[in-house]
Amino acid sequence: MYADVRGERGMCEVRLRRPVAGISFDRAAQTYDDTRGLPLALMDAAVAALARALVGGRVLEVGVGTGRFALPLGERGLRVVGLDISEKMITRAQAKGAHDLVLGSATRIPFGDRAFPSTIAIHLLHLIRDWPVALREIGRVTSVRFVTLLETITTCPVGGEAPPPGHGPGDAYHPIRRYEEIAARWGYTYEHPGVRPPQMIESAAPSLRLRVGRHAEVVSGDALLAPAAVRSYSSQWAVSDEIHGRVMEVLTAEMSGRDFERTWEIEVVGWTPDALLRM
Repeated sequence: MYADVRGERGMCEVRLRRPVAGISFDRAAQTYDDTRGLPLALMDAAVAALARALVGGRVLEVGVGTGRFALPLGERGLRVVGLDISEKMITRAQAKGAHDLVLGSATRIPFGDRAFPSTIAIHLLHLIRDWPVALREIGRVTSVRFVTLLETITTCPVGGEAPPPGHGPGDAYHPIRRYEEIAARWGYTYEHPGVRPPQMIESAAPSLRLRVGRHAEVVSGDALLAPAAVRSYSSQWAVSDEIHGRVMEVLTAEMSGRDFERTWEIEVVGWTPDALLRM
C-alpha cells in the first residue's frame, strides 16, 4: 500500500512499514469512535475552525486514527494526508472513505522538509514519550503552521454535590483519572508520557488561538463509566483482570445511578514550526 503526496517538492511515495515503534491503538480501533467523540454541534464547530486555521490546502495529520477529523476536513476541501502507527486504525479510516494514509511514527515522519504548509495532531502528543523529538519532526515537515485542539472538560454531579475525587489536566473530573487513582491502591501506577496543549502553551506562546465554543449536557454516570469498563484507554491496557475488576467495583459504587453535567470548552491553537523547537 502506498500514499502519494504531490506538492511543491514533487511526488513522495511512502510504503507502509512494519513494525512501527510507539503506543499502537490497534486494540482500540473498533471502539475508538464510540469513546472519543465530541458532542456533534461542537465537533462541527471545531472542524470549521480547524479548516480556517489550516493554511495552504494540504495538511499532514499526525495520528490520523480512524479519520475523525481528516474526513470532515476533506469534505471542506482540504487534502489531508494521514500518518498513524496503528494499521487497524488506518484500516478503519480507509473503510470510512479516507485516502492518502501512511503507517509511520511521529518521531520519524517519512516526508521531506517543509513538505506541508500545515500539520495537525489531536489527542496524540500526550501519548509520546519522545514528544520533543515528535515536535521537532512535525516542525521539520511544516512550512507555516501546526494546529491542535485545547479542550477543557468539566464534569460535576447534577444537584450541586461535590464531584467524586479525581482530576486531570484540563478536566475537573474524568472517570479514567479516578480509575488510575484507585488502581494505585493495588500497586498499579501510570503517567501519560507526553505533553498536553496547556503545557505547550506555557512553553511557547501560540501564534493563533481561535475559540470554538462551549457545550454542556447531562450525562449518566453509567455512560461515563462505559469506556473505562471496556478498557478503551491506553493507561488501562497493562492493568490485570483482577485489579481492573476491583477498580470498576469502586467506580461503579461512586458513579452508577448518578447524573453528571459535563461541559466542554474548545479552542483551536496554532504555533509556527520554529516555536515547536522551543518546547
